[in-house]
Amino acid sequence: MDLKKQEVYYFYGAFITTFMAVILGVVTKNYNILLFSVLGAFSFSFVSFSNQKKDIKNVFFHGLTMLIAFNLGTLVSLSLMILPFLAAFVFFISYLYCEMFKIGAPRYFYILVLFSSGVKVSGTSLTLDSLLVANISILSGVLFSIMYILFVFNIVLKLTKQTTIDTNNLLKISTGFSDSWKQPEIIQKAVYGAFTFFILGYIIYLLNGGDSVWINDHIVNFGGNKNKLFLIGDSAGGNLVLGLVHKNQNIQKFDIKGQILMYPDTSFEYTTHSINENSLFHFPTKEILYTVRKAYLNNEYEIYNTLVSPLLANVSNIPPTLVITAENNPLRDEAILYHEKLLHENRDSTHFNFKDMEHGFIQYYQHPRNSQAAENALSEIKRWVSNKISNEIV
Repeated sequence: MDLKKQEVYYFYGAFITTFMAVILGVVTKNYNILLFSVLGAFSFSFVSFSNQKKDIKNVFFHGLTMLIAFNLGTLVSLSLMILPFLAAFVFFISYLYCEMFKIGAPRYFYILVLFSSGVKVSGTSLTLDSLLVANISILSGVLFSIMYILFVFNIVLKLTKQTTIDTNNLLKISTGFSDSWKQPEIIQKAVYGAFTFFILGYIIYLLNGGDSVWINDHIVNFGGNKNKLFLIGDSAGGNLVLGLVHKNQNIQKFDIKGQILMYPDTSFEYTTHSINENSLFHFPTKEILYTVRKAYLNNEYEIYNTLVSPLLANVSNIPPTLVITAENNPLRDEAILYHEKLLHENRDSTHFNFKDMEHGFIQYYQHPRNSQAAENALSEIKRWVSNKISNEIV
């Protein structure tokens, strides 16, 4: 078989194996499986490149790089904001020590996967025991890679009548250090690569809800308690609260005790009965709603994004919810539909509808027409929050 063709086949094998590992880890929520499988996939990539020195030292140090990457990823539990810096540090130190020990460049795709796994694990109830188990799993994966290269890969090539790898060369543990890592051009490459990893880390940061956990990290600076975190929003603010809550439902980066939605926008489809009934003479009119939607979204298909239209989202893990609606509000019915969807999924949801009230009546409480209803609504919010906190303490 042509050498280049062989390398392409093993690259496909590495890609497919890694993809299967990620899917298996996500579906089973067993990150030990993911870690072990990725290291197994790494062995495909390692042996497929003819320019690599395939001895035990190389395999071990490549695996050690991934071990470091994973553990740096778990440090994100201290603060998600340091994620891009840790990602850059992963590349920087791995590149330099590979130069120091005269090792071929590690497979940075796998390093990034392991780093991301560490980030994901940090979002769970991370304990010293679970961290130890994960590290043992990674080391098992490194040993698996070594065993794979020494035995399985050699056997497979023999069975397929291909050229075998020199096992004696594999068993040889090369020694020696290099001063090349001190050279300016090597440092420059390390910095450039670290910058690339910083960008990739920032992308991971955003995908892991970096924009939402800011509240959790900084609420204490405003006299708040992150263990008693309730989110509240009205109208478009209610939509933003829903977006944060639903995003957190997937990543579980901070503990939300409840959400308070005052006449929220839960769907950008605008097809409910109250839209057709009220939007001609009551605020917000259909014209305003469509203007806002056009300004808010990049294209019409984004109305089906569950962060834009939470009414379409899975609500199986949503925290206790208080929904307040106004009878004359065009957005009334979509808020009620969201409340009913929560009840259907056996979630804790409470709803109050204020008769003869308009959209925004709580904000405009000073108007004589709104004052009593606004006062009642605020009293219900205060009572509801107090009950949730007292139930939490009990």
